[in-house]
Formats: sequence, structure tokens, C-alpha cells
Amino acid sequence: MRFPKRWSILCWMLLFSTMILGSNTGCVGLAAHAMYFMYGNTVPAEFDGLEGRRVAVLCVADSSPAGAGTASDLLARRVELLLGKYVKDIDVIPHSEVANWRDQNGDPIDYREIGKGVEAESLVVIELTAYSLQPSGTLYQGRATVNLTVYDMNKKGNIVWEDLNRDFAFPIHGGVHTSELSRNAFQQRVLMALSQDIVKHFYDYDFEDDFGSDYRSLH
Repeated sequence: MRFPKRWSILCWMLLFSTMILGSNTGCVGLAAHAMYFMYGNTVPAEFDGLEGRRVAVLCVADSSPAGAGTASDLLARRVELLLGKYVKDIDVIPHSEVANWRDQNGDPIDYREIGKGVEAESLVVIELTAYSLQPSGTLYQGRATVNLTVYDMNKKGNIVWEDLNRDFAFPIHGGVHTSELSRNAFQQRVLMALSQDIVKHFYDYDFEDDFGSDYRSLH
């Protein structure tokens, strides 16, 4: 698993904070001191190149695009919604436009053909190389392995940013008993958390959002 740059920064700041603060307030308190020292409350975007751009989002599972109502389809819709909410001056191409192009033209091997087809300036591709919701008969825990890639369609479709083999779990610790939620309701919470985890690569956010996110998403 390759940790994103913001977590590398966080680890160094945690080490620094531990040395300075000694036995102070615990892990979250140390993280808060460290990140506040470095950035205030803000974690900078790993890639801010979607700002001011016309952007298409494509999500595929097991290297093959999936149909409406599947996890990949629902995830793409949530990512589009959050990009439009948090990324400055972005013009997100509606999911229906991307889906219509795929229905009319099929699913090309080269994802960039979709970007060209919908006249995107940037194409965000989310590959779910693994995805599961239920590790046992009585317990839910969402797990996914994700490849994220951004293509710049104004630069011949060159890859300008990627984060590969990113492991995701929700909840991070433990799981949810199947008697507490339906499978569909739990999947909605997993995809909400995963979409937030993905989109945070592309805008500056408050680092405190990373703490207690499991609790907020399950309540």
C-alpha cells in the first residue's frame, strides 16, 4: 500500500510532535498539534489540477465498466457530487452524459476514448480492483482496493496524477453486525466514506475530518 503525500507529512509531524509534547494528550491530540503547527487546520490537496476544468468521472470494477445501480456506478455518482461541491470552479460532466456515451459507443479498452467522447479536459478514472462488504455471515466491513488516475485530455491524454493500490476499509476497526443494518444501507455508508476518501485528494480539507469519520458515517 502506498501512502499519499499528506499522510507522509502527517507521520513526520506526529514524530516531531511526540518529541516536543512528550506524554501529552494522546494520539489525536498529538496529531492536532502537529498538523496545526504545519498547516493550521488545513491539509493541502495532493492534486489541485481539477480546478477550473471540465471533468468526467469513470468508475470501473475488476477492469470492466459496470451498469447502472452497481457499486461502481453509485460510487461515480457520489464522487461527481463531491467534486462539484468541494473543488473550485470545476465543471463536472453529468454522470448521465458519460453513461449515454458508453451506451452508444461501447466501452473502449482505452479509457481516454470516453474522455474525448464527452469533451472532457480531465478524466478521473477509479478502478475498484477489489470490493467486498461482508467478511463473515454476521458481520459487515467494507473493503476495497482502488487505483486512481487523472488523465489530462488537453495533453494528449497523458497521466498527470495517480495513486495506485490504495487500500480502504470501513469501519477501519471492527465491523457492523448484520442485524443493525440492511446490506443495501451498509453499502450506501461504505460508498459515502469511500467517495469522501477519494475526493479529499483534490481539495484542501480540515484534517480533523479524518478523525471520527467512521462514527459520523454510521450515525
